[in-house]
Amino acid sequence: MLSLLKTFFNRSFLALFCTQYLGAFNDNFFRTAMATFITYKVADMSAGSKSVVVSLAVALFMLPFFLFSAVAGEMADKLRKDVLIKATKGLEVLIDKGKMLWFVIPLALMFMANFYIGWMTAFFSVLYFLYYFLFIRREKEAGLF
Repeated sequence: MLSLLKTFFNRSFLALFCTQYLGAFNDNFFRTAMATFITYKVADMSAGSKSVVVSLAVALFMLPFFLFSAVAGEMADKLRKDVLIKATKGLEVLIDKGKMLWFVIPLALMFMANFYIGWMTAFFSVLYFLYYFLFIRREKEAGLF
């Protein structure tokens, strides 16, 4: 148990864990805010079409996981992982800055941002779990587990 806590509080692992946690929180917060915005503020839609649009937003977020997870795994095996992590997080910051204008941009752009965030999350989750596996393997070889 103590070795697991040492691993968790390791500086590089804790930073990656916090990044993954805050990224997941950000994705869920944006998706919930977008659903709330569609449900309560878009007045020119009927109630049935609002629920369809909210379901479409959730589907657009989940679709990249099915489409790009295999590609992300291939890229993670062939390219440098630190460069891919920095690139996905940098692109996520840029898109998140654009998402802060969610109340003035059209609904289609919010859907595109939702799809791109799902795409980046699909890439980063593969990199995160690959790095986690490599980190644990390195810790086992060092005799910490």
